Amino acid sequence: MICGSLGRIIFRNLSDMQYNISGKWSLAKCPGCGLVWQHPLPRADQVPGFYSDYHTHDDEELDSFMSGVYFRGIPVATMGYEDNVASKQERTWGRIFSLIGPLKELGQGAVLWLEAEKRGKLLDVGCGAGI
Repeated sequence: MICGSLGRIIFRNLSDMQYNISGKWSLAKCPGCGLVWQHPLPRADQVPGFYSDYHTHDDEELDSFMSGVYFRGIPVATMGYEDNVASKQERTWGRIFSLIGPLKELGQGAVLWLEAEKRGKLLDVGCGAGI
């Protein structure tokens, strides 16, 4: 997209599993530069609607023990994110909660299902609180 390529669709009919935003979309990838983008791109007048009920800066929520279990403990326990600083308790409870499908998905959503050993570079424009 940046280099002018139309790209090719690599994933179709995706839905938002974390915030339950309505709609379906696809992801396209440039065969030349490797950039991946949402397809179709949202129109400028649609963007404010994506953030009407979007809260990313609630510090108490991010600092709670359960948030640590979800956002650090489960990725550490299930996806190889050992460098994702987690306390011993967060890691233990992350292993336990990862046995429960919906809780495992919630925790893995914290790193957007990126396997630790397959890390690369990711630019997330508009990444909320940055966690």
